[in-house]
Amino acid sequence: MIQLSPRGEAVYRLLTLLVGLAALYGLGALLTASYALPGKPLAKHVDEAVIRALTNRAFDLTLLSGLVAAGLLMAGGALSPRGSRWLSRGWIGLALGSLLATPFASELSLSLSLSFGVLLVALLPKSTGPAERDIQRLWRLGLLLAALSLPLPHLLDSAPAAALRAVQLQVAFALAMLSVVYWLFGCFSRVEPGWALDSLRICSLLLLLGGGFLSAGRLGLSAAAALAAGALVLPCFVIIAAHWARAISHRDANATLSPHWLALATLLWLVNGLLGALSIQPGIQAAMRGSELMAAQDWLVGCGLLCVPLALVNQAASDLRGDNRRITGYIPFWLCGFGAALATIVQAGRGLLQHYLRLDATAELLLPLSALWMLCLLAFTAGLQIYALGYLARLPRIHVLAS
Repeated sequence: MIQLSPRGEAVYRLLTLLVGLAALYGLGALLTASYALPGKPLAKHVDEAVIRALTNRAFDLTLLSGLVAAGLLMAGGALSPRGSRWLSRGWIGLALGSLLATPFASELSLSLSLSFGVLLVALLPKSTGPAERDIQRLWRLGLLLAALSLPLPHLLDSAPAAALRAVQLQVAFALAMLSVVYWLFGCFSRVEPGWALDSLRICSLLLLLGGGFLSAGRLGLSAAAALAAGALVLPCFVIIAAHWARAISHRDANATLSPHWLALATLLWLVNGLLGALSIQPGIQAAMRGSELMAAQDWLVGCGLLCVPLALVNQAASDLRGDNRRITGYIPFWLCGFGAALATIVQAGRGLLQHYLRLDATAELLLPLSALWMLCLLAFTAGLQIYALGYLARLPRIHVLAS
C-alpha cells in the first residue's frame, strides 16, 4: 500500500486509463490489419469501419490521456485536490463514454465532444514552479492545436483531410508530446536547466517547421518548393534527435525504462524525418496516394508519439510509488520497438506493390507480405498487452491522504 495525495491518486487513475487504452489500441491495430487478408474472415462478424473507428479513437484517447496526466503533474500544487479529483473523473468518463459510443455515434460529433473536453483541460492553472512554466505553455499550445485538429478532418474531402490528419500527428500532438518529453528530461536527465530551456525552444520551432512542411506536402508542392522543403525538413529532425540524445545519454541513476522509451521515440521520429523529406517530393507523394505508403508513414509517426505516454507511465508511476524501480519490463519494450519498426517496413512494401501492380484486388498477391505484416503487428500488440499486464501486476493499493 502507498499513501498519495488526491492529486497523486488522480494521476494514477489517468495512468491506468492510459495503459488500458494503449492495450486496446494494439489489439485494434491487429484486427484492422486482418481485413487485408484474402476473404476478410473477420468481416463476417464485425464491420471493418467499426473496428477502424474504435482503433483510431483508442489511439487518440491514449495520447490525450497521457497529456491530461502530464498536465496534472505540471500544474502541481496550483490545482486544488478537489479540482484534481474532478478533472480525472471527468476525463475518464468522457474517454470511456466516447469509446463506447464510437460504433453508434458519428465521428464528427464524438470528435467535437473530445475537442471541447481537451479545451477545458487546457485551462489548468499555471504551474507554481518557474522552470515548468515554459514546458506548460508548450503543453497548452499543443492541446489547443490538438483540440482544433480533432474535428476538422471529418469536415473535408480526402486530400485536405489527409493533410489535416498529418497536421494533427506531425504538429499538434507532436508539440504537446514535446512538452512531456522535456518534463521527463527534468525527472531523470542531468543536463543544465538553462540548456534544457533553450533546447525546448529550439526543438519546438524546428518541429513546427519540419512538421508543417511534411503536412503541406500532403496537399502537393511544386518540384522546387518540395526540394527546398525536403532540404529543411531533414536537418530539423536530425537536430531534434541530437538534442534528445544528449539529454537521454546524460541521465542520473534512473532505474525506470522511461529513458529507453524516449530513445525509441527519438529513433522513430528521426526515421520519420528522413522518410518525410522524401515523401513530400511530387513524384513520391503522387505514388503514395491510393496505397498503403501513406498509412505506413502515419503508423511510424503514431508509434513515435505513443512511446512518450508509455515513458510517462514508467516515470510517473515510479515517482508516485516513491521507489526507483521499473514499472514495466524489457520484453514489452523490445516487442513494441521491433514490431513497430518491422511493421512499417512491411506495410511500406505492401504499398510499393500496390502502386506498381496497379490492381484493385491484390489481396491474394499480397498474401505473403500480409502474413508477415500481421506477424509484426502481433509482436507489437503482444508488447502492449504485456506492458499492461506488467503495470497491473505492480499496481499498488492506494490510501488517499486527507487534503
